[in-house]
Amino acid sequence: MVYAEITKTRRNAYTGNPQGVPLLRLKTRIGDQAPQVISECFSALLQLAPADSLAIVAGFLFDPKEQICELAALTLGESRLEEAFDLLRNCWEQTRNVELRRTLLLAIGMLRQDKAIDFLISYYVRIITYDKSRDENDEVCRKESV
Repeated sequence: MVYAEITKTRRNAYTGNPQGVPLLRLKTRIGDQAPQVISECFSALLQLAPADSLAIVAGFLFDPKEQICELAALTLGESRLEEAFDLLRNCWEQTRNVELRRTLLLAIGMLRQDKAIDFLISYYVRIITYDKSRDENDEVCRKESV
């Protein structure tokens, strides 16, 4: 059943017909038992109507289900849309969950944009040069430097 849902969603995206966008939006709102189906809906929305769908997919970066957050982040990274960088970076800055932050860093890298690469380099330089005595309050940095 999951395979059929994924195939149906991909078919909507590959046709390039924007008439499928409302149905895809509805599916993301009501959800699905299989997170892969929602991920395919995110991808299809960003293919069919990138400008209109960016905010919809980005809204799932703060979903209560961590797996949905990660799938939204990875889909935004995969999209390589320039506007996705600020959305991913803002989510990364607001999130304290170390695993989700790692996924967000991966998604930022997937964008393959100069500003995303610059962000990652500056972040990793910060991790490498992290001084525990100077920055005791940065628990996330401390955990990620291990």
